[in-house]
Amino acid sequence: MFGIWGKSFGVCLLTAATAVAATRASAPASEFHFDRDTFAFQNATVLKYHDGIAFFRPKAEVDDPANKYTRRCFVMTRTVMQFRKFARFDPRAAPLSDQQLATRIRAVAHLEPWREPTADNQRISFPGYANLREISKARAQVF
Repeated sequence: MFGIWGKSFGVCLLTAATAVAATRASAPASEFHFDRDTFAFQNATVLKYHDGIAFFRPKAEVDDPANKYTRRCFVMTRTVMQFRKFARFDPRAAPLSDQQLATRIRAVAHLEPWREPTADNQRISFPGYANLREISKARAQVF
């Protein structure tokens, strides 16, 4: 009925559900919380999001960001899972420079997502922020 859009939605939904389930099963810390453990910016896809719920949307609207990451929900889901398993946040410390932050983001993104989560004291530290949502909102240009 929805053709390619329906297939894209199905793949994104399956990918997100699988990653969240895997993260929940392997995460050593607290439960997954959408408002804390995801990116602050939207994945500009064929879907529109409101409070974490996806809706089909027409072509890009005037107030929507450019569709640079069209149908790349797998990449964002994988990255959320990698941050959940391999990163820690320290809101009391001073934030990193853009270059240092980019280096640490790449380090997390290069870790194999199927690996077991690392111990808290071995995780890649992201000082100055309490969680992925907060840092990705404040430093969206680096992410």
